[in-house]
Amino acid sequence: MKYGMRTPSPRRSFKARTTAKWKRQAKKALIPGYGKKGMGWVRNPRKAAYNKVYRKTTFSLWDLLKQKRRIGPASAGPFLCPGVSEFSDAL
Repeated sequence: MKYGMRTPSPRRSFKARTTAKWKRQAKKALIPGYGKKGMGWVRNPRKAAYNKVYRKTTFSLWDLLKQKRRIGPASAGPFLCPGVSEFSDAL
């Protein structure tokens, strides 16, 4: 099992972003259960368990970039956010 950062793959990333919407719609119409949540556990529980652990123990380069984008003035606390009370959690 891999731990840490996943190796970026531009080819796979491009393929995932360019899969046509019509192709997914056709599969969903023809294959019962395609695209339904939890179907991985029904069809192949061993692979589904592996994927669940893999996703929790690894991270991608994009996850790091998303975290850096969150760090900024808005995450500095209620003092920089107008309209947010310091004691709003206590109510």
